[in-house]
Amino acid sequence: MQKGARAAEQFPVIAKEWKIYPDEEKMKFKDEAAKGKLEFSKLSWKEQQANFDEAAKKRADLKNSRLRACRKFRKETRCPTRPLNGFMLYRHEKYPVKTKEDMVTGSIKAAEDWKKMSEDEKKPYVDKYNELLEIYKVGYEKWYEVYGKKYEALKKVYE
Repeated sequence: MQKGARAAEQFPVIAKEWKIYPDEEKMKFKDEAAKGKLEFSKLSWKEQQANFDEAAKKRADLKNSRLRACRKFRKETRCPTRPLNGFMLYRHEKYPVKTKEDMVTGSIKAAEDWKKMSEDEKKPYVDKYNELLEIYKVGYEKWYEVYGKKYEALKKVYE
């Protein structure tokens, strides 16, 4: 597999290559897989489960490491963040959050009100969102011109 390429993109290529691979070469891999399967089957159920859990933890740790590294990079390089959508702009204006209770009750009330509003009543919030979105896109493009290559390289490290 190519380093940095997504597995889903590589599997069809690998499958085609496997089909044309000589049988005697395939046997080496099949024998190795059978040997690993036999060793695994000799383990107790607890040991098998521990192996599964360990592999799952490694995958989760890798994913979390990537997310943390990418977030940290975007924060350190001051990457623009997406604006709040029209509903969230409305919610923050009409139902400001001061406590955790306000967050829950305000969200419920705002959602009920938003559903009842006509398109004309929603329009100022949607227009404000679209305006902020255009500003975000320009800012992100500028950020990506400067930091895009480093950011993409960072993401590939964790694939």
